[in-house]
This record gives sequence, C-alpha cells and structure tokens, in this order.
Amino acid sequence: ISFFHLVIKLTEKLRSIFVPYFRHMIETCCSWLDEAPGGAAVSKKKRTAQVEESDDSVAIWTLKLEVIHALKKCFSYDTVGFTEESNFDELLPMILNSLNQQPSPSISAEVERLGESLLNVPAHQLMDSDGLVTFQSLDIVARETAECLIKMAIAGNNDIIWKRFNNKVLMATRSEKVRIKLVSIEVVSQLAHHLKEDYVILVAETVPFIAELLEDVDQSVQIACKDFVKKLEDISGEDLKQYL
Repeated sequence: ISFFHLVIKLTEKLRSIFVPYFRHMIETCCSWLDEAPGGAAVSKKKRTAQVEESDDSVAIWTLKLEVIHALKKCFSYDTVGFTEESNFDELLPMILNSLNQQPSPSISAEVERLGESLLNVPAHQLMDSDGLVTFQSLDIVARETAECLIKMAIAGNNDIIWKRFNNKVLMATRSEKVRIKLVSIEVVSQLAHHLKEDYVILVAETVPFIAELLEDVDQSVQIACKDFVKKLEDISGEDLKQYL
C-alpha cells in the first residue's frame, strides 16, 4: 500500500516524466489486481478469527484501489505513448477481469473511508428513492475502475485502440453481475462523450449490445442503458429506436 501510494504521489508530481516507469510495474499491477481477497484465509482452516480476516480483506481491497488509482494517474498524464498496443493489450483484460471480484458491504464501507482520506476520492451516492442501484452508488473500487478505464481509452488516442477498447468493454456487459454491467455502460458512455462525433463510427457495433441491455432483467441496467442511448442520439442526431 505504501509503495503504490508513493507511486501515486510521484506521478502527480512528475506527471509525464514518471509515466514510462510504469512499464516496470505492469506485472506487479496485474498480479495485485488478480489477487483474490480472502483466498488465503479459506485455505487456513485453523484461522477462525473474523476480525483478522476482515483486516486482511480491507488491506487487500485498499491495495487494489491504490493500484487502480495509480494506473488512472498514469493514463491521465500519458503524453509519451505508454498506452501503446502492447501495454494496452496486457492491462485492459486484467482491469476488466478485476471487476469479477467485489468487496462485501462492510469491507466496501471501510475501503470507501480510506479512499476518501488517502486519495481524496469523492464519496459515493446512495441508491435512488426507488432503491435502484446506480453507477454512482457502486463501491469505490468499481467507480475508480471505471475512471481508470476511461482515462486509458483517452490516452490510447487512436481509432484502432478506441474500436478494440469499445468492443472489449461492451463484451463485459454480458456478465451476469449488475455491477459489471453498470461500470461498462458508464465507461462506453463516457468514451462516447469524449469522442463525440468520432464515436459515430462505433455506433453500429454498439447497437446489438444496447438492444440486449434494454431487455435486461435488472431495471437499473435498463435505465443506465436508456441514458446511454439518449447520449448517442444527441451525438449522432439519429433516432436509434429504428435499429433496436
């Protein structure tokens, strides 16, 4: 945790000067993102103290948050071509796969508190009045992962990477987990917002995924997707209903 906190501070201070050094940390970042919280605790049958297990989980999730935040800073200040295809191909699947793990509500609350104090990450919002989950009400790791992915896409800065990025994130919407679907919708929505008219060439491949999401069993996903559709219609000037 201390190491990645130092990395974050150095990146904030040195910006693009420090970004190339992330090449030496890709393997470490991927390793920690792939780490399963509580995995070791399960194998140790004699370890029954829930307090210890909880402390370990908070530490691991805080570390995961620090890793994601460090990568977000890296992509934010990347003006030196770090987000080239080789690094992109290695990091994108690992960042997306990390969403398959989710902290428990109690662990999430503690990591949220630590994230606010250590990283100045804005607090999450509560569910809406109907009790529906929204992107902003997700746990801090999910929200930071979305921000990290968005910065990664922007740093990619070419049509080939944007197309591959859009497809990979849309494929993640086919997960059974609402959390992953909401994060993925937010990411492609923010990508569309950033690219504006340049996103129009990606609409055709995006429409089939939109059609699936609009029929999702979870109302939260449907609402998020409708907001995305409206954004695309504003950008393209077309009524997408004719294609759905």
